Amino acid sequence: MRENSVVNSAVIATRLAWLRGAVRATHWLSALAVFAAVFGFSATARAETLSISATGMVLRCPCTGDNTDSAQENHGVFIGEKPDGRYFIPVVFPVTTGQKICSFSMAYEDTNANDAIVARLYRKTYTAGGNPLLAPTVIATVKSAGGVSSTARTATSTKINTPTITTVRSFYYIEADVVTVNLNILGFQIVYKPSCP
Repeated sequence: MRENSVVNSAVIATRLAWLRGAVRATHWLSALAVFAAVFGFSATARAETLSISATGMVLRCPCTGDNTDSAQENHGVFIGEKPDGRYFIPVVFPVTTGQKICSFSMAYEDTNANDAIVARLYRKTYTAGGNPLLAPTVIATVKSAGGVSSTARTATSTKINTPTITTVRSFYYIEADVVTVNLNILGFQIVYKPSCP
């Protein structure tokens, strides 16, 4: 009987030692996960994509002629109906200060042989007590390709000016110049990550 007690005590002691080690390892892994979350580290540092529907764009003037916004929506597609239209939409990044903008894209349909859509991503900064009308910074520009096509196409730029995202005294927005009809926009995508290639 005593032998069995000794054996059982040894087994229990071994299992307890293993359990303590497992708990320590679990705590260590949990602490590592918390550290990574707090400091923004990721095993893969994957890219994030911010998608913005063009259906939310609004007309801003100065405009040529009538300043009525006659743009339409058709199954999620912005349909430009005004000559010389300047349309704007805000860009709201999640909490991403310090991340880098790697690319700016526009999905569109261009069935106009002569004119193109030009879209620009801007950052507007300000200083308290400073001039609010200083020009914003153009972060990236895309332009629809030539030719007539009734299919969806994408224009992408990886040429990014001042790519680091900051939300301190900064606002981001997109301006799309839709100079005539038959220039339609599905939306915009901005890819960002901790570092770009």
